[in-house]
Amino acid sequence: MKNVIFLILATVAMTGWCDAQELKLGLGLAATDFSKIDGGDSKGKVGGQFGGSIVFGDKFYFEPGIYYVTKSTELTFDSSGDLIDNGNTDAAASAGFTKSVRLPIASNATLTDEDVEAKIKGIRVPVAVGLGVLGNNESLANVRVFGGASGFFVTGTSDDIDKDSIEKTSWGVFAGAGVDVWILFLDLSYEWSLTDVSKDVQAIDVGKQRSFYANAGIRLKF
Repeated sequence: MKNVIFLILATVAMTGWCDAQELKLGLGLAATDFSKIDGGDSKGKVGGQFGGSIVFGDKFYFEPGIYYVTKSTELTFDSSGDLIDNGNTDAAASAGFTKSVRLPIASNATLTDEDVEAKIKGIRVPVAVGLGVLGNNESLANVRVFGGASGFFVTGTSDDIDKDSIEKTSWGVFAGAGVDVWILFLDLSYEWSLTDVSKDVQAIDVGKQRSFYANAGIRLKF
């Protein structure tokens, strides 16, 4: 059902292309952490993004987009926790992390504290609705607020992540604010994923992703 809804939104966006008022091209930063790690912690590291979106409307607007995103997270594992039971590499692998992340230790060894930088790469497709609170899309300067939903489709991971053990598609909601000055724009947003990272949350549950995005670029008027 989610795939059908998203396809409908994408179709509406494409059929409305002739009514689009502006094309936005940008690049920026992304920082992502996980909502839950038993026996450990996560901290967002700087990742990147680039892509574009099209804007329909004026003061009240609709904005679908597509971006290539690299999400980077530092994971810290606590040997006293339940994330891995005495270096149980089978449980580790089922959670989406390869055995090499655990260090080359025997399955019955005691796990020591370890930091891992996990990277997940993919295509993000946000669909936003927004409102110009100080100006509009035709003004020299404009301050906007916006929110919406997005889909994220995994295309690759770093060597520390087992791609086959994480969800390939995730869905989220986001909110943010933006500023337009002449042909330039800056958008800041925060996104809450609605999909668990790991396929098998019964084995190890690292929760859901939470991401901060900062995006800047140019606006091309039609």
